[in-house]
Amino acid sequence: MTDDERDEAIDAECDLIRGALTRLALLRNPDYDDDPPYVIGWTATVEWTNTELERNGQGGVFTEAPRGQSLSASRGLGEFAVDAYRMPPEEAP
Repeated sequence: MTDDERDEAIDAECDLIRGALTRLALLRNPDYDDDPPYVIGWTATVEWTNTELERNGQGGVFTEAPRGQSLSASRGLGEFAVDAYRMPPEEAP
């Protein structure tokens, strides 16, 4: 796979993620039937492993955001997620 093909595949997967997150936003916010929410930015942190790495107690992590999304949006969302997990559950958004 060439770098361009890989970039196109990543962009396609990011589009699928945006679609899934939009559907999730609709489920979480059902009171906006006349003005449904849509995703304007997202950031995900992923922890992964495979059989070989797991045997050695290892894994990998990466952070993903759509190509072209501003760094301020990506970083801001990441910081929001960290802060939300630091809050007591009753205060979390």
